[in-house]
Amino acid sequence: MPKDLHGLAAMSTCTLTMKITLVTVGKTDVKWVKEGLDLYKSRLVHYAQFSVSEIPELKNVSALSKEQIKTKEGEILLSMIKPADFVVLMDEHGRNLRRGSRKGCPRAEGTLFS
Repeated sequence: MPKDLHGLAAMSTCTLTMKITLVTVGKTDVKWVKEGLDLYKSRLVHYAQFSVSEIPELKNVSALSKEQIKTKEGEILLSMIKPADFVVLMDEHGRNLRRGSRKGCPRAEGTLFS
């Protein structure tokens, strides 16, 4: 087999597997959320590696404001992101954000799609 064709054959057998990690803050006890997550997990595993990573709720936060709690949770989330990761942020209010519209979060800028 010619060298260049051999290289093409080798390239065609190479497969890349996408890894999807859903990171959540706190545990959910809502039945329909768990059922929906299980359904999507069962569908996604055929196409990509899928895992759920749960950040435990912060302890001893009664003296902290909501903003301080969000900041601490945000720091934990950002520590989990590697430079090569593609990040999709989801808003609990369901807003669509355009690319680069996540002000104040340089590691996530440019990774949002509507």
